Amino acid sequence: MKPEQNETQSPKATRTAFVNLTTLPDLMTEKMLAEFLGKKSISMWRMRRQNPPAIPYLRIANAVYYLKADVEAFLAGRRIT
Repeated sequence: MKPEQNETQSPKATRTAFVNLTTLPDLMTEKMLAEFLGKKSISMWRMRRQNPPAIPYLRIANAVYYLKADVEAFLAGRRIT
């Protein structure tokens, strides 16, 4: 028997076909980028561990940051026409 779904729960977010890159900040944290790409933080960690990294990143102290230009280049490289 399935437990009933609470009506206050929101449905899962759906991905949109078009991404508005103009709303991205110039410097993003790993969490911000993961939310933008619709990925989890562990996926971002795995992408960062590739050699070379899928998206170049900056490490400042213990934090990881991504530049908007690098994210745009990553997305443009995965575009299928």
